[in-house]
Amino acid sequence: MCGLIGMAGEITVKEERALKTLLTLDALRGIDSTGIAVVPRHQGMVKMAKEVGNPYELFNTKSYDKALMGTHRAIIGHNRFATQGATTRRNAHPFEFDTLVGAHNGTLKNKYRLDDNKDFDVDSENLYHHMD
Repeated sequence: MCGLIGMAGEITVKEERALKTLLTLDALRGIDSTGIAVVPRHQGMVKMAKEVGNPYELFNTKSYDKALMGTHRAIIGHNRFATQGATTRRNAHPFEFDTLVGAHNGTLKNKYRLDDNKDFDVDSENLYHHMD
C-alpha cells in the first residue's frame, strides 16, 4: 500500500539528490505511479509532477525538472500502489485543490460519507476535495 516521503527547510541540490533516493526506496510501497508537490521558497504556486510507473518514469519527465527549478521550502512525494481507481497520471498523488495539496496512504472505509463521493475514482482525491 502506497508510500509517502517529504522534506522541508533549506532544500539544496544535495537534498534534491536525496529526494530521488527516497522516492526510489519508497517504490517498495508501490510502483503504479509516482508524484511530487514542490512548495517554492518565495511566494508562488505549488509545482506538481506526476507520472504513471516507478520513480524513474517520473525522473525522466520535463515536468519533474520544471517542478524542481528554483528554490524550495518543502517537497512531498508519493509512490502509489493502486487499490482504487485506474492507474493513470490523473489518479496519481499528490492531489491539488484551491486551498490544499495532499497525498494519502491507505484506503477509506467510509468514503461514501464524503461530499461528492461518486465523482471520484480515488478515495484519497475525494478526501482532499472534501477537506478543501
